[in-house]
Amino acid sequence: MLKKYGALLFILLLLTSCSNIERVKWREFSNALLEQEESDKPIMFFFYSTSCMYCKMMEKSTLNNREISEIINKNFIPIKLNVDNKLPLGKDLPSPSQLAATFRVKGVPAIFFVNKEHKIIKTVTGFQPVFLFKKHLNEALSLSKEE
Repeated sequence: MLKKYGALLFILLLLTSCSNIERVKWREFSNALLEQEESDKPIMFFFYSTSCMYCKMMEKSTLNNREISEIINKNFIPIKLNVDNKLPLGKDLPSPSQLAATFRVKGVPAIFFVNKEHKIIKTVTGFQPVFLFKKHLNEALSLSKEE
């Protein structure tokens, strides 16, 4: 009897926690540029590699945090780019690896916040825990409003 209720409680907790997860709403590169023209939101470029352990940790523990993803979705236009991808993002558009070279990405994860004038206003490199990344997001938001 106790096992049955324990299993039921576990399932309910799992369903409740899953329903509270807010994910970052990643944009396609070309759509993000158009969206930025219509808004004053800065673009948040998240450069990663599928072979990067710290990138995976950053996504799972930091970017999937409800508070962090809400801040990003409300205030930024997020783009996720795999630095190993050499295929163009569209007709007459660069590849993610070319963009990484343009941004001079030295290691991943690397996050660049770019204002409407296409100026880098803040750079964050390496794995960031939630409490620290929240400070970076707030600083990037503040810097974007100063422009």
